[in-house]
Parts: sequence; C-alpha cells; structure tokens
Amino acid sequence: LSMYLELRPLELKLTAKVTLEVRLPWGIRFTKTLFSGTLWRYKSPSINAKIIDNRKKEEDTSPPQISPVTDSGGSGKKKRSTSSCYVKQTPNLDYTEPEFEISIRAEDDRSLVKLYLNVGTVPGGSDVLQEYELGGPSTVIK
Repeated sequence: LSMYLELRPLELKLTAKVTLEVRLPWGIRFTKTLFSGTLWRYKSPSINAKIIDNRKKEEDTSPPQISPVTDSGGSGKKKRSTSSCYVKQTPNLDYTEPEFEISIRAEDDRSLVKLYLNVGTVPGGSDVLQEYELGGPSTVIK
C-alpha cells in the first residue's frame, strides 16, 4: 500500500487602489487614480510526498488471497458468492456486440497484486484478448 500527498499552493495577494474624486458645484465631476498596485503577495510552495509506503522490499513468493465475490442478486434473485470470479453477460444486446461484467477480488499483504484478463472463444483460450492488465476499482474494455 502506498499513499501520496499532493498539496496545491495557496496564494494570498493584498492590493490597494487610491483614487481622488473632485465634485465641482457646476455639476462637473472628475476622478483621478493616484495609486494602484500590489502591496503584499504570498504563495506557498507545492508539496508532493509519499506519506505511506508499507510495501516490503523482500521478494514475495506467496500467491494473492482470492476473496469471495458476491453479486447483487436483483429482481427477486438470491445473492450468489463464488471463490474465484463472477462473470455476467449484459442481457438484450445484439449478439455481434456482447458485453460482460467480470468481478474479482484479490489481495496480498506483502506486495501489489496485478490482475490480467484472458478472453477466448473456447474455455481457457486467449485468442480474443491476451493478458490484458486490469487496474483500479474498475476497468472498461471496448
């Protein structure tokens, strides 16, 4: 697990404007700017730092822990749980452009877990997509 901190700079500026306005009894009025400018300015520096880094430097040979994935159930169906991954095809789409939702949950206490996706026209195949790296909370593939 790593966490980075990025603080954007804060900028404060004090400006002043001094004007002279003269009104004459005949309805004539004029204004003259005597001073206009910045009196004081402060800008804090940007701060970028790694604040948490609890990854181990030693090599990790243990496999990641695969946790159960639970689907949402929905429309009167019971929730299901599986120990590997959950694949659901989106219904009512054209057969030439199918869409699938794949859910997997894996974690490792000693190193970062990289997940890869293989898609094939036969079980266990990878002729459509081979070792596509998944990242973040969700990945969209077109």
